Amino acid sequence: MATVRIPPVLRPKTEGEGEVEAPGTTVGEVLEALSGAHPDTRGQLFSEDGELNRYVNVYLNDEDVRVLDGLETAVADPDTVVILPAMAGGSLKRTVASRLRESKATWVAHNLIHYRSLRRNARHYKQLEIEKPLVGSIAHRDIGRHSGEVPWLDRADAAERLAASAQAESFPAEIRSKLEGWIEDGYLVLEGHLSRDEVEEVNSDLERQFEQGRIKYHPLGKRVVNAFEHSEPVRRAVTDPELTRLLSFILGREVNLFQTIDFFVGSEQAAHSDSFHMTTEPMGYLIAIWVALEDVDPESGPVYYYPGSHKLPYVMTEDLGEADGDLGGGKEARYAERIRSLIADRDLEPIEFTAKAGDVLIWHANLLHGGRGIARDGATRKSLVAHYFGSGVLCYHEVTERPALVRA
Repeated sequence: MATVRIPPVLRPKTEGEGEVEAPGTTVGEVLEALSGAHPDTRGQLFSEDGELNRYVNVYLNDEDVRVLDGLETAVADPDTVVILPAMAGGSLKRTVASRLRESKATWVAHNLIHYRSLRRNARHYKQLEIEKPLVGSIAHRDIGRHSGEVPWLDRADAAERLAASAQAESFPAEIRSKLEGWIEDGYLVLEGHLSRDEVEEVNSDLERQFEQGRIKYHPLGKRVVNAFEHSEPVRRAVTDPELTRLLSFILGREVNLFQTIDFFVGSEQAAHSDSFHMTTEPMGYLIAIWVALEDVDPESGPVYYYPGSHKLPYVMTEDLGEADGDLGGGKEARYAERIRSLIADRDLEPIEFTAKAGDVLIWHANLLHGGRGIARDGATRKSLVAHYFGSGVLCYHEVTERPALVRA
């Protein structure tokens, strides 16, 4: 018999049990046995045609069954089957991806493979007096000489600079007004930037890419990374010339697309700043967008953000009391606690973004934001996120202390 680990969100359907023994020689048989013993789990596990629900991730001994043989994956007596439904948080983060994300040796080997791409960092290391190998770890504390540069709309005289900008006049009056709000709030919203037809084209193409097996869930679950590499509608949405012109204007540098993330359900992430995950030197040269691919309601886990929080100090590893950087769950837990304290100390109030399909939220690198919990079983929150680095800056990941692989 296999052991099936039940996440907290499903335990009310298994009489509170966190682990259940279930017979079967394949993953499908084990899950059928589980749903037979606990019928309320069936709707979470299987689609109407009996296939594994797209919004559920199932792992056999920490291996995603979708990259094995799916429901036909063989199960032996000592095996463990782990279920991560859409409503669960990130409980498998440290069991599925920890070996990749928490091992410096693993990342050094990874960096060696991509040494050619990392060579462009040599001039940054020299200018910033970083005495580390290009394939080694990199964190904020390793920078010997910070540039002191600040993005132009983060400066004390940003409002005056914006008012005097000839380039600003090339944007519609509504956008100019939103740019004025950016200085104080750290975000702006483009209502209906994508038409309903464009949204439907993105969603339909993502469905097709899934069916063809060209895209799949990331090991951390609940998301697809870099679908733009396969989906032309996604690529068009995130490289739209007028959109990237606006993003470049905000940063004061040409932007380069770093990654996209497609969510089919709410992320349920705790409040955080993207700059802890995608970091730049000089600080602040990251910008992100969130595109609603369906109407969002309060029960579907909407994005929330804290206006003005981009003006808070950037929180880096050394601010967590880390001497050499704990790359495990402890570091992220301490980071989350530090952010909670900052929010409480400053009595910040969040805004929930109950967007309409096609709306675009653009936010500052340091704006605190997250995802509300999903309050309705089966609720989706289809969305597209894109992160862009400003050109000509050092890019790295403070959270995992590794250089970013930026496309030329």
